[in-house]
Amino acid sequence: ASKHNIDIIHQDDSLVVVSKPSGVRTAPIHRFKGDSVVQRLVGKLGIAPLVCHRLDALTSGALVFTKHAAAATSIIDQFANRTVK
Repeated sequence: ASKHNIDIIHQDDSLVVVSKPSGVRTAPIHRFKGDSVVQRLVGKLGIAPLVCHRLDALTSGALVFTKHAAAATSIIDQFANRTVK
């Protein structure tokens, strides 16, 4: 596997859930600089996913992105209210 690959755990019309590896940022430090999960997904999906939450660069785990603003609002509210399932 390429070092710039990203494993998709789940994908549907609204969501993309990935397995974020340790050592990779959730989003780039600058719009186009540095490796990140967002940039890997752009390369894999051809769209820029919306970040719903973050994990520290050194933390690995499941990371949720959405494909449109309505889904982002819903997921962000669920994280804020601790009701994500």
